[in-house]
Amino acid sequence: MKKTLKSILLLVLLTICAIAQAQNYKNLTLSSPHVRQGQDLRITYPAGIAADTDKELNLVASFYTSAKYPRPEIIKPDRDGTNYSYKLHIPDSAKVLVIAFAKDTITDANNKKGYLFDVFNGTKAATDIPGIKSFIYTYGDEFAGILPDQSLGLELVKQQLQEYPESKKRFDNIYYLCMAHSKNEHNKTLLKAELQALLKSNDESDWQKATNGFAYLKMNKTIDSVYTQELIKFPKGTLARDSEVRDIFFKKTGAEMETVYLDWMKRFPPSNFKENQLQYDYLRRAIARIYALEKDSVKALTYADSVKTPYYQGSAYNEIAGALFQANLYESAKLLYKKAIELDNIYMTEKKMDEYAEKATNNYLGSCTNYAIILYQQKHYQEALKYVELAYALVKTSRDLNYYYAKILIANNRDQDAYNVMDAIVKTGKATGDFLNDFKVLYIKIKGSDMGFDTYVSNAKNDVLAQNKKEMAKHMLDKTAPLFTLTDLDGKTVSLADLKDKVVILDFWATWCGPCKKSFPAMQMAVEKYKNDPDVKFLFIHTWETSKEPVEDAKAFIESQKYNFQVLMDLKDPVAKKNKVVESYGVTAIPAKFVIGKGGKIRFQLTGFTGDTADAVDELSTMIELAKGTDGM
Repeated sequence: MKKTLKSILLLVLLTICAIAQAQNYKNLTLSSPHVRQGQDLRITYPAGIAADTDKELNLVASFYTSAKYPRPEIIKPDRDGTNYSYKLHIPDSAKVLVIAFAKDTITDANNKKGYLFDVFNGTKAATDIPGIKSFIYTYGDEFAGILPDQSLGLELVKQQLQEYPESKKRFDNIYYLCMAHSKNEHNKTLLKAELQALLKSNDESDWQKATNGFAYLKMNKTIDSVYTQELIKFPKGTLARDSEVRDIFFKKTGAEMETVYLDWMKRFPPSNFKENQLQYDYLRRAIARIYALEKDSVKALTYADSVKTPYYQGSAYNEIAGALFQANLYESAKLLYKKAIELDNIYMTEKKMDEYAEKATNNYLGSCTNYAIILYQQKHYQEALKYVELAYALVKTSRDLNYYYAKILIANNRDQDAYNVMDAIVKTGKATGDFLNDFKVLYIKIKGSDMGFDTYVSNAKNDVLAQNKKEMAKHMLDKTAPLFTLTDLDGKTVSLADLKDKVVILDFWATWCGPCKKSFPAMQMAVEKYKNDPDVKFLFIHTWETSKEPVEDAKAFIESQKYNFQVLMDLKDPVAKKNKVVESYGVTAIPAKFVIGKGGKIRFQLTGFTGDTADAVDELSTMIELAKGTDGM
């Protein structure tokens, strides 16, 4: 159908208005009316809007070039009279600029809608701007403080497909998601018809798109049917290839894995999947790692070097080197760590704005540290210092890194520098175990005796705890805890309503949850710490079970580890097919912990586990003590 002149003019006018509106926010002043590629831009922000003026207000800038998350830049302010002023350079490839203002966390993100700016290429707006914005609003942007708004995402992706029809393959997944989640049932009906049409294609990628769409619509039976048909229609295709991968990963030896892998390669040669090579690299990395642990360095290095995906190579080298290190094959480990460092350094310099740059930085940190440790063990102290300092330049408050850095400094006859590095960790309150013991030796060496050591360490820890308590108090919650009645492993009924005069700690967990079980040594320490306190009660709620005998499984695990936990069973309701208690608390991931104050108010909520037992106990203890000081009213 031909567009009328009036409709074309209206579309142009709406587009211009949308761009103009995106460029104008009342709290901000830009040095140019348009954000342009390749030019510098200054953003001015009124200082009076920001609270806690004792802390620096940084600008978080994300330069979107496509529908992928970029690596944000943190830009420190200049003070321009009563305003904050920020200077940033707009990359030549940028299409949408997203900013927010942050101190420790995001403080202003335009009411969680974000500050978004269209980027111009000369006098014209860059291409794909509506689609990139649709990505941002469909999924949200944590770094920019933007919450998902899929209704807006749908409007924008429709605009993208109308203005740039050739871009459909790049944005159709966003379109399917937004249509599936639309409150308009007509949109869902249209989507189902479009997905069914894709199943008439002879291109397997269309079938995979259809499967994604059906998943968004939660049509699980349809997905099962499509999978069956896809395997028949494309017996040498991607689904057939990937369906056999799991068996390879479960082989126990390098030789067994390699034999099955080579046979799989013959049936599904990489040349047939030029745009989908990562699955091959996952396997190569896994085979190399097993050979490394088996002390076959030749095979390990051969498979390590067969990894082809550029952004994945550094990560693969890092993990395989770790396995070689574990197997005491130090020279081979050094070889791969050195390669990993060189590869990841590219993403920290030439490709620092790449979406994989942050992961590369983490790999680089680990590779430099472990390479330095091996050099230290081999008494190559000067070279070890070079690489540990590369790691230290990235992170200065890591207990483990500072520990090895100090050891290497001591080996280079730099005792005072080593003392300063270890002292920085003592002042964070994280010094425990061997770290603290070695620091005491160094303290005596520097000070001449251990006089004042214990008091110094104790005061440092107390100062940190006091500061943490002060900060934590600012973030206390005031939500009513949903009541429940559950049965424990001994058949005893426990009701939260009966515990309203106590501080109650809930820990939602499952036997299949690795992080849950990793947090349990810390939780055991916390239970022991408060075992004689009548005002504190710990309840471990087993939920989201996957086995047929969850009670027996939970009991066997707790007994095998000798934990003295009171475990309650949040079993799946046979009618609703849901674990009602975990659902009532809005939990989306486990481990999830809640500290409930006297009177039944949720005061704190924690998700996940950092891996540091001592820190976890201190953090939880502080929360408990704060909750004790409230009555929930």
